[in-house]
Amino acid sequence: MFRYAQWLDGAFYEVLNGKPGSLTPQQFSQTVGLLKLHALFGTDIVLSDVQLIDSHILLRLFADESFREFLNAHPSFLQYVAYPEKENKRDRYDLLIRGLQRLVRPGNYPSAFGDSEPALEFAKSILEIGKIDPNMQLTDRRSAVYQVIEKWPQYAEFLEGMLRGIGHFCNTDTSVRPSNLQREPFDLYEMILLALENPKIPGPKRRILTLTKNFIDSSIENRFDRGRQAIIFKMLDQRYKQNPDYLSIKQTTHHAWNAAIEHTLGAEGGLLSSLSPKSVQVAEFVDNPTDSLTPLTLRDRQLLVPRISSQIPRFFLGRDPASLGWLELASIVRDTESTAKDFQEALRSSSKSQIQKAMERHISKLAAAMTEYPGRPSHHAYLWTVGSAVALVIGLTTSSWETGIAAGHVVTLPTESFLGAVYLLRRFVTKNTLTKTVQQVFSSREH
Repeated sequence: MFRYAQWLDGAFYEVLNGKPGSLTPQQFSQTVGLLKLHALFGTDIVLSDVQLIDSHILLRLFADESFREFLNAHPSFLQYVAYPEKENKRDRYDLLIRGLQRLVRPGNYPSAFGDSEPALEFAKSILEIGKIDPNMQLTDRRSAVYQVIEKWPQYAEFLEGMLRGIGHFCNTDTSVRPSNLQREPFDLYEMILLALENPKIPGPKRRILTLTKNFIDSSIENRFDRGRQAIIFKMLDQRYKQNPDYLSIKQTTHHAWNAAIEHTLGAEGGLLSSLSPKSVQVAEFVDNPTDSLTPLTLRDRQLLVPRISSQIPRFFLGRDPASLGWLELASIVRDTESTAKDFQEALRSSSKSQIQKAMERHISKLAAAMTEYPGRPSHHAYLWTVGSAVALVIGLTTSSWETGIAAGHVVTLPTESFLGAVYLLRRFVTKNTLTKTVQQVFSSREH
């Protein structure tokens, strides 16, 4: 299923941490862990033009060669969709520079950079050249792109990731397409109005949404500007920063902006995360099927998750998803592709029984792929926990597991029998850990 991941947006971390260019190592690790979890379970993620050039996470990942190799092996995992400004601007290059064009417009600024100047100068250098050739532009000292990086070495990783990300989609046939939307793009103000029409929205959430709408109405006259996140943030900082509702309005505005992007791209649903209990996750209250990861639990701006690992003997513990290598992940995803596809089809059906059966089959196959037979190293026998969210749960349960291995596969020699027993035990624990993880992370429901 094609999902729009709100927590990949650069402004998400700006609002969460209180300033542009801020991302803690823990936040990066947890978010990458979520990406890898979705890769293991067959989710295809839709990227927007803004995310491609202004996501802390994606800029760092695209600078990583092993991540690009993973995408080359599994190109459908990240799909790029952009709304074409004009009907004749629908070819690959025109779609891929939409984010750069948006970045250099007056009033906009990059969220992933502490200083906007290097990103703006870099974007302009690419647009002026009119082509994307990362290998040449990053090594030729005469190229404008190279010179910008040389001028701003502290942002070299982000700038390289920006160019590599665009370059990846320039060379991938199946991962770029225009939005199918047959109208003007949705904007955040429209999402707020749609959410307020929902009779099921709880009273406290309706109050915050109404406050947000009233602030926008009273501060911004132009209807087009009411849909621009950067302008609303600027007005909030100028007029409302000391107000006790400042943070609620800012966070709700960002959630509404992400809901508008999700609708414009035509995603089948969103991977959501609530910035705080005082904000409104607008996408939950508009008519779109949603695969939810909400809410994030925050303490001192750090993301908290239940420690599944504490339930497992330490002997069996290893890495979380963020430390599972991309090349290793590519192999596991390849080996479990058929059952991952079945699981995603089951999520589409919204049938709890179908989801449970497909989940059991897929987890069984994942456990086999991720468990190392002692003495015969293949994949690591690591059990891991989820990265950054506590999920809406649909009540799936599993009772007992079949080993899935015929008796004849465990030979009778004492040493090999012991190794076989260790393998089966590790696989059993892996299955149950995966099951608990999925129960906490995956939900398919309609609002």
